[in-house]
Amino acid sequence: MGPSGGVGPAAFTSRLKAWLDLIQGGATIAALILAGWWFVRQGEARPRLNVQHHLAHRRVSHLKQILVLDATLSNIGNVPIELRRGKVRLYEITPEDKRITEDDELDDELIDPGETEQLYKEYPLDGDVTSVRVDTFFENSATPGAGWELTTFYDLGSKDAETSVTRGGTPPGRKRKTR
Repeated sequence: MGPSGGVGPAAFTSRLKAWLDLIQGGATIAALILAGWWFVRQGEARPRLNVQHHLAHRRVSHLKQILVLDATLSNIGNVPIELRRGKVRLYEITPEDKRITEDDELDDELIDPGETEQLYKEYPLDGDVTSVRVDTFFENSATPGAGWELTTFYDLGSKDAETSVTRGGTPPGRKRKTR
C-alpha cells in the first residue's frame, strides 16, 4: 500500500490482469458450450440419408419378367452413417398384397458425408404380375430399430423398361413399425 492507503500501480495492474484472464477464460468456455449446443440444435450431428428408388422392368417371355430395383443412398448430412440390417420386401398388388419375396437382407454399409452408394437388385416375376410395391428399410446402427424406409408402387402393365423414381425416407431416428 502506498502512503495514502491505496494500492500501487504495479499491484493494481497485476490484479486487473488476473481478473481479465479469468473473465476471458469464462467467456471462452461459455462460447464453446453455446457453439456445441447450437451445433446439436441445428441437427448437424444427426445422420441424414436421402433414399431414391429407380424401378424398371423387362419382359423375358409371356411367363416371366424381371423387375430391377436400383436404390440410391446419399449421405446428405455431416456425419458418417453406418447402415446395418437393410431389407427389401417386394409385394404383388392384389387385394391381399401378396408378398413376392422373403426379406432380402442387405449388406452393412458405411457412407461418409457427401458420398452415395448404389444398391442394384433384380427380381424374377411371373408374367401375370401387373403391379408391385417395393419397401426398403435401412437401419441406422447408432440407433437400433431406427432408420430410413421408403415405399414405391410400380405398374408393370406398361411398356418394357419404363422407369419410376421415388425419393424420400423417414426422418432420422424414427423407429420402424414392425410388420
